Amino acid sequence: MGASIPPDGDERVAQRRFARAREVLWRLADDRVLVLRMQGQGPRLAAELTGPPAALWLMLDEPSDERELAALLTTAGCDDPATELARGLDALLTHRLIEERELLDDRRQ
Repeated sequence: MGASIPPDGDERVAQRRFARAREVLWRLADDRVLVLRMQGQGPRLAAELTGPPAALWLMLDEPSDERELAALLTTAGCDDPATELARGLDALLTHRLIEERELLDDRRQ
């Protein structure tokens, strides 16, 4: 995961960002996040998020990139932020609870 050069030869950096899927309803309950995917491709999904996936969900109140999320996990006291970030993003993306978006950034690699 990370930045890449857009295929059209544009030298701006394409930055991958993650955001909560729009069709997911959620509620915070004690030590977990309850989510319900209402529509989109595939069946409805109801789940309870705990641990790093729940933390990542809460951090995604605004779209964020991997660097921002890793810094937030570190600040939250996560022992292995890189591993927890990879696991958490994988779980959330697999169940289509979050979306990946690419935004062009004028910073050069």
